[in-house]
Amino acid sequence: MKNPILILEELSILQMGLRMNFFSKERLVEYSDQLIMRESEPDELFIDISLSSHQRNKLIDVLGSFINSNRSQVETDKLMSIIQSLNSNGQLSLGRTTMLLYKLSHEFDFPEAMYSEINRLDDEYYLVSNQIVNRTEDELEIEVRQYLAPYLDEALELEILKDEIGYDNAEKG
Repeated sequence: MKNPILILEELSILQMGLRMNFFSKERLVEYSDQLIMRESEPDELFIDISLSSHQRNKLIDVLGSFINSNRSQVETDKLMSIIQSLNSNGQLSLGRTTMLLYKLSHEFDFPEAMYSEINRLDDEYYLVSNQIVNRTEDELEIEVRQYLAPYLDEALELEILKDEIGYDNAEKG
């Protein structure tokens, strides 16, 4: 049986991305359906995901309940590794990367220094994207990638987010 705790961080990012309309639900539902068909005793979470596939908000609630009940097991470094991977592979734009980092840092117990730096990067993105400062998004992208670089994990194997999973509302990039 596939234990969803093993992909808790990935589910956390996916749930946040669904809430923010960054990701579509189809890849998660497809993954859950495949597990259900493949395993003789699939975890209840994947059954609930499959049953909630037609209701986006219900799907978000199912994931949220599971994540909240296992919140203490979320590893912030693994969250950062996943975001680093998604950003460097072009699955998350600069804006989406900074917004996702910001939201996650407010939902989980990030160390204070990490929390402060993420908030600074999010503020900087606002200033750059609204042309309030004389800095380009390309320059900020370099800074964000440098910030995420220490979280590069060559052994990271994403289960659900490994493929481009599509965006509901915005262009990629």
